[in-house]
Amino acid sequence: MNRDAIDPETRLWTQAANLDGPSDKTVAVLKFETPGGEPIAIYMTYPMHPVNGFLTGLISADFAGAASRYVEQAYDDKVVAVFAQGASGDQNPLYLRAGTNALASRSGVPITGNVLTRERVEAPIREGKVKAGPLDPKVRDTLERVMDSEGVLLGEEVIRVMTNTKQVDAAPRISAAQNTITCPGRRRTDSGREGAPGTYVDGDPVNIRLGVLRVGDVALASVDAEIYSLIGRELKERSPVAKTLVVTLANGMANSGYIPNDAAFGAYTFQVLSSRLMPGCAETSIVNGWLDLLQAASR
Repeated sequence: MNRDAIDPETRLWTQAANLDGPSDKTVAVLKFETPGGEPIAIYMTYPMHPVNGFLTGLISADFAGAASRYVEQAYDDKVVAVFAQGASGDQNPLYLRAGTNALASRSGVPITGNVLTRERVEAPIREGKVKAGPLDPKVRDTLERVMDSEGVLLGEEVIRVMTNTKQVDAAPRISAAQNTITCPGRRRTDSGREGAPGTYVDGDPVNIRLGVLRVGDVALASVDAEIYSLIGRELKERSPVAKTLVVTLANGMANSGYIPNDAAFGAYTFQVLSSRLMPGCAETSIVNGWLDLLQAASR
């Protein structure tokens, strides 16, 4: 779900479930199999942050690792299942209660059973205002089961798509292209996580690396940053390749921070406030850059 919302009590921007916000639910799957039809590898993308265990002290591959593990085990560990993060700069799991409770158990906040307001529990640990204690084993168990459950459901959808995908290409043409776009940058001169506008001065230009990998009639469009979901959706709507997958956090790390779509720059969220990009450049430049690369990789 979209994670940029207005707090109903403070009436300020915060990180919470926004069920009316834009969100891409697409599970995209590229499968590889032997000439005899035996699966050997799966490449899957889904636009959601693996943040269930954020600041909990738990080292985990979250739902992404659980999904890969589940799919591999379904095929008797004879396949490799690779997860890639889609356009998820503004996307979180819908159910973060278990992760919030884990933070609460580390900071001494009472766990009531209801959904705790995330920012009130997370901020003191994130900002170092409280010393985080050990994670309660019972809370940890619940958190791990939630992450595993999300991975199982995602894995089942991946397996469903694989099973129903009958169109294969025995000798796909493979081509690729890459380019770097540059947008004006900014440097923030004040502080504050979210809820109020920031102040900025001109900063260093921001370089964003784009790539396209064509495998037959499938195109993987990559970017070395975290982009908002609407940017990924715009590319898929305009792409001349019907089977276009968006892959983020790929091939390096841009000096941009988060990359919101243009309209989102009006929101005082932590992603927008921390972005090193001037508004009005990145969305158009990324989408048009991808479209140019798709043409180049098709020649």
